[in-house]
Amino acid sequence: MKWIVTILIAVSFNSFAEDANKVQERKAKVLKSIDARIKALGELKSCISSASKKEELKACRKKHKSAMKPLRTEMKQRREKRKAKKEMDQ
Repeated sequence: MKWIVTILIAVSFNSFAEDANKVQERKAKVLKSIDARIKALGELKSCISSASKKEELKACRKKHKSAMKPLRTEMKQRREKRKAKKEMDQ
């Protein structure tokens, strides 16, 4: 009986360690994504602050849109992947 309890405890600790690693990996990905968006918004803010004409504002927005497109595409792909995985699990 003691062996069973010991084995169950060992398995639960191992499972907990794997979950902690997954959380850390996910956390790193999320923080990387947030930093990329913050950087793009900072560049937009700087560009708009220095703009003095309507055309310059348009150029800032266009530059920001092109910088954000790959980030949006990446987020969309991750969202679709999670959705497909969720549907497969059900």
